[in-house]
Amino acid sequence: VSGSAGGTVTNADGTGIKITPGAYAGCLVLSIDTPDEDLADIMEADRNTPRTTPVSGVNLRRSFTARDSATAPARPADKYMTMPAL
Repeated sequence: VSGSAGGTVTNADGTGIKITPGAYAGCLVLSIDTPDEDLADIMEADRNTPRTTPVSGVNLRRSFTARDSATAPARPADKYMTMPAL
């Protein structure tokens, strides 16, 4: 995705991320993964959010990464990244 032009990337299940034009000076390689809900990091996150109840039977967790064209981690400004409603 061109950081200057912006765009939306969507994975096979319809989960997406939108990059607003001007969010990043270069090109971004975005990936969206559905992590295994039994991973230690996911279980720890669930334990650290006591006021929420995880949804049972459906894995709604997603992992987003953004890399520049040289595959180094890139972080566009958070206010320019949104998850479109599906």
